Amino acid sequence: MKSICTLILISLSVVPISSERDAVKVSSASEQLRAMYFNLNFDSGEIEGKPLLQKFPQSSEVTAWHILNMAANASLKKALVAAEKMTKTRPNDPWSWFALAGVLSHTSDRGEEALAASQKALAKAPKHPDFMWLRAETLKNQSKFQEAIDFIEKNYASVKDPQQLMVVRAEALYLSGAGARPDTAKTSAALEAFAEIRRLDKTNVLAHVLPGQFLVFARRTPEGYPLLKKALELSPNSNRVHRLYWQAVAGLPELSAEQKQAEIEADIKSLLERRSGFPATLSTVRAQYELLKVSEKKRQIEEKILQEFPQSKEAEWVFVHRYREFRKEAGPQGFSDPAKTNMYRAMLREFINRPMHHDDALLGDAYRNLFIDLNDDPSASTAEIIEAARGMTRFCVANPETIFPSAAIALADRGAHFQEAEAMARQGFSKVRQKLAARRAAFETQGEYVLVLNRLTGMVWHGLGWVHFKEGRYAEAEKTLLQAYELAPQHTPLLHHLGQFYQFRKDLDKAEGFYIKGALVETLGTNPNHNALKALYELRNGGLNGYEEYVRKLKEIDTTKRREKIFALRIKDPRPATPFILKTVTGEKLSLEDLKGKVSVINFWGMWCGPCVKELPDIQKLHERYKDDSMVAIVTIDNDPDPAVLKQWLAKNNYNFTTLLDNGYVEKVGIRSFPTTWFIDEQGRIAFTKVGWSEKLLEEFVWRIEDLRQMAARQ
Repeated sequence: MKSICTLILISLSVVPISSERDAVKVSSASEQLRAMYFNLNFDSGEIEGKPLLQKFPQSSEVTAWHILNMAANASLKKALVAAEKMTKTRPNDPWSWFALAGVLSHTSDRGEEALAASQKALAKAPKHPDFMWLRAETLKNQSKFQEAIDFIEKNYASVKDPQQLMVVRAEALYLSGAGARPDTAKTSAALEAFAEIRRLDKTNVLAHVLPGQFLVFARRTPEGYPLLKKALELSPNSNRVHRLYWQAVAGLPELSAEQKQAEIEADIKSLLERRSGFPATLSTVRAQYELLKVSEKKRQIEEKILQEFPQSKEAEWVFVHRYREFRKEAGPQGFSDPAKTNMYRAMLREFINRPMHHDDALLGDAYRNLFIDLNDDPSASTAEIIEAARGMTRFCVANPETIFPSAAIALADRGAHFQEAEAMARQGFSKVRQKLAARRAAFETQGEYVLVLNRLTGMVWHGLGWVHFKEGRYAEAEKTLLQAYELAPQHTPLLHHLGQFYQFRKDLDKAEGFYIKGALVETLGTNPNHNALKALYELRNGGLNGYEEYVRKLKEIDTTKRREKIFALRIKDPRPATPFILKTVTGEKLSLEDLKGKVSVINFWGMWCGPCVKELPDIQKLHERYKDDSMVAIVTIDNDPDPAVLKQWLAKNNYNFTTLLDNGYVEKVGIRSFPTTWFIDEQGRIAFTKVGWSEKLLEEFVWRIEDLRQMAARQ
C-alpha cells in the first residue's frame, strides 16, 4: 500500500507545462507540499514552499498546497489574501476554489462560504481524490458529521488510495459521538476505524495523531501516548505532534514529575537542534517552557524570536504574552501604581503601533485591553477612549455582545460622537447573529439557539438604549432599554442602567425595583447595583438608618425564591449515575458503588477553569461541614492533565476534600460545562444538576443535600 507521501498527483492547472520534464518537477513540488500538510508539518510547508512557488509560479496546484500550509500554520490573513487572489485571477481553475475552501475552513465565521467553495471545487474536478477529501473535510469542519460520512461512503471505492478520506470519516464519526450526548458506540467504532487505517498504512500520521489526541483529551493517556510517540517518529518536524506528545507525557500516571520534565526537555532539545531556525518551532517550545515553569529558558526563546524574526507572527505573540502576563500581576483590581499603569498602556500601544499585524484578532485584543483600562480611568481623555473604542470594534472578533455595546456606552457617557456610538451599537446586532450562525451546530435544539440569541441581542439593545438616554431621546431610551430587559433580564449592567434611567425620571419605585433585581443576580465581577441601591435608600430615607434591616428582608425574600426555584429543579425521574472507579489524588480507589447509601455531591472541575477555582473555597467549607457525617459524601473529579501538579496545587491552597482523577469519565458522561455538580441520592441517582458557578454555593448546596436526606427519611 502506497503512503500519502508517495502518491503521484494529477495536475489540474489550467496553465500549460512547457515539457514533460517540467511536469514531473511540478508534480514533485506539489507532492512535497501535500505531504508536509498531511504530516502536519505546516511551518515547513509555508517556509519551504516559498522557493517552490518562485520556481513554479504558474502551477496553481503548488500554489494551492502552499496556501493550505500557510492557513494551517496560523498565517491565515496572508493565506486568505492569496486564495482570494487565485479565484479572481484564475476563476476557472479548480485549484483556486480548492485553496479558498481550505483556507475558509480555518475561519470561525465563514463556514457557509467554505462549503460553497468546496462544492464548486469538486464540481470542477469531480474525480480527483484530493478534491473529494477537501469536500469531506469541509463538511466535517462545519460539524456536518453525518453528511461527511455519507459522502465518503458513497465515493471512497472510486479512489485508489482512500486512506485520507477514511481518516476524515473516522474523525467525523468520533466527533459525532463525543457531543453533548456521548455515544460510546460511535467513539469506539471511530477508534477501531483509525486502527484499521494504521493496519493498511503504517505511515499515516493522522491515523496516529487524531486517536492519540482524542484518547489523551479523554484522560486515557496510557492508550494515547504510544500513538503520539509513533506519530513523532513518522513526523519529527511537526510542532503539533510535539505539543500533543508533551501533553501525553504530562498526563502519564506512572511517571514522577521529574521524569516527565526530563522526557519533555530531552525532546525539546532534540527538536531545537534540528529546527531552531523555524519561528513556529521556537514559539511551540516557548509555550511548553511556560507550562513547565522554566522561566529563564522561556525568556531566552522569546528573545531569540524577537531578535531573529522581529516581524513574524511568533514575535507578535511574544508581545501579547508579555502584556498579558504583566496585566495578570496586577490582579482583578488593576494597578495601584500609576507608573505600572502607564507601563501597561505603553506595552499595548507598542503592540498596536507595530508596522504590520498578522492576526487582526490580536490587534483587536490589544485595543480591547486598552479600552478597558482607559474606560476605568476618569482622567483618561475622550480622544483616547474614542481611539481605543474604534480599534476594538474594528478588529475584535470575539464577544460582540459586549464589545459593541460597551464601546457605544463609553462614547455616550463621555457625551461625544453620539451618531458614531449609535452606529457601533447597531453594528453589534449583525455581529452577534454572525457569531451564533457560525456556532449553530453547537446547539441541540432551536429553542436553545433562540434563547442564547435573545440574551446576546438584549445586551446589544442595552447599549443602544443607553446612547438614546444620554442623547436625551428619553421615550426611545425607555422603549429600547425595556426591550433589552425582556431579552436579557439577568444582565446586571442593564439593570443598573434601568435603575439610573428611572431615578433620573424621578420614578424612584421603579428605580429601586431594578436595583434590587440587579443586586440579587449572581455575578463573578463587580455588581454596580449594590452601591446604587444603598445610595437610593439613603436618598429616600435621609440616611442609612434601617438599611441593614431593609437588606436583610430583601435577602429573606430572595432566599425563599431561590429555595423554591432550586427545589422545583429536582429531577422528577432521576436516572442512575454512570458507574466509575477512579483514583484519588493520593492514590486510593473510589467507586460510585462506594457512595451507595449516602447523599453525594460530585463536582466536576479543573485548575484551568476560572469559575471552578473561584468556588473551591466554598467546596472546602462544604467538605468541612460534612466530613464527620457518614451519610454525606463530598467528592470532586478533576479534569487536569498532570496529577503531580494538581497535588501540589491542592496542598498549596490547603484543600483536602476528596479529589478524584479523571480517566475519561468526564468525556464518557458528556460533561461540557465547568463547573458542573451532581447531587446523587442514596440510591445512586442524579437528583439535581447544577451547571456553572454558584455565588451562594454553601447555602444552596446544603439545601439540596438536606432535601435529599429528608426524602430518603420519608421513604
